[in-house]
Amino acid sequence: MNILLIGCGNMGAAMAVGISRDYDYDLVIVDPDLQRVRQQVGASVAAELASNLSEISGRAFDLCIVAVKPNLVQATARQMAQLLTVSLTVSIAAGIDIASLRSWSSPATKIVRAMPNLAASVGQSMTVAVAEPSLSREERTTVKTILETAGRFAWLEDEAFIDPVTAVAGSGPAYVFAFAQYLAAAASSLGLEDTFAAELVRQTLIGAAGLMERTESSFPQLKAAVTSPGGTTEAGLSALESGTALADLLQACVAKAAARAAALRTEAATRA
Repeated sequence: MNILLIGCGNMGAAMAVGISRDYDYDLVIVDPDLQRVRQQVGASVAAELASNLSEISGRAFDLCIVAVKPNLVQATARQMAQLLTVSLTVSIAAGIDIASLRSWSSPATKIVRAMPNLAASVGQSMTVAVAEPSLSREERTTVKTILETAGRFAWLEDEAFIDPVTAVAGSGPAYVFAFAQYLAAAASSLGLEDTFAAELVRQTLIGAAGLMERTESSFPQLKAAVTSPGGTTEAGLSALESGTALADLLQACVAKAAARAAALRTEAATRA
């Protein structure tokens, strides 16, 4: 299979590393900063490198992953339509809907819109995608195979769900990192040395994530397993969950992120 990857920032590099690790596909990476690409992917990725699409003009690819910044997707898609033959395009740009991608792309190219998250860099992304109806079962399997190199994958049948998924899974790692930041600060305020407080929080969250991964217990069940009546955890949760404080805060957090995802989509459609 011939795969083209356009854009090799953090997410693009993660995709390149995963594909090269799991499959012996012919991979071409296009990015204007080839020195950064070499630093990002290292010697583990065997790929042909090009600084722009003109360098590979006239070539044909089975699948293209568009991993450029959202404001560059329109120009990139139109240049692809002029210079290349691409059977299947997978865009991982936030806020760019399938209708926009279709209007900028070659009629012969089938379109998939995907949303991974930063954990792709360690093979632990939660990636979702929605496809044009014209995709065959075999093509859907191909996309799933490629995107699973970054972690777990699920199809969405309705593009309307991309915005809430973005608000939870796409932005979610930042919420976890913010929680870690403030938990470590709380530990330091009790006299623990900053570096040790950070280590304590980091391993606690890693351990909790491991428990969620290895058990089918629900989140409330896992919480209950840690919480003894009258104990320290119950005392801490009484502050964290005072009234509906935490639930309300997360509801507002996800709602604002989803609204921004919708706004980005509208802005992109307006630019088109």
